[in-house]
Amino acid sequence: MEVALYHDMAGPLLVIFLFGMSFIFKGRMEFGNIYGFSLTGCIGLYCIINLLSKPGQYAELYSCISILGYSLLPFCFLALISIFV
Repeated sequence: MEVALYHDMAGPLLVIFLFGMSFIFKGRMEFGNIYGFSLTGCIGLYCIINLLSKPGQYAELYSCISILGYSLLPFCFLALISIFV
């Protein structure tokens, strides 16, 4: 029996968009940097996890993107707070 895993991509994209919009409200255009660093970090982490894993057990790129996308949520809260401070 094979288990089907569905990875959420809408949430991480929404988090990254919210992070970029908080910078726009501060008066800085940072979308390219956010997307570039996010994609580079996801691909780097994907490569490191797969190099360290046992043969036959590999991580998927979508799961790395989903996990790292949601991990930006605390930074979004801090960026939104910094607009008003």
